[in-house]
Amino acid sequence: MTPEHLSPLSPRQKDVLMLLSIGRPMKGVALTLGIDYSTTKTHAMCARLKLGATTNEHAVAIVVRNGWI
Repeated sequence: MTPEHLSPLSPRQKDVLMLLSIGRPMKGVALTLGIDYSTTKTHAMCARLKLGATTNEHAVAIVVRNGWI
């Protein structure tokens, strides 16, 4: 099984973190995904909670280190 399959994150949470990992601002992530800014913030918040991360940057570091994005 690949590391991606072991991720506790939803596909949309991974999408948000992937776009953040390449430097997109949160509003840019929302525009790219075609979702509301508040929805984007909620996806990021839920991802941080699942990962035990304190910031979006911390969450990105965790998913990159584990090969989930």
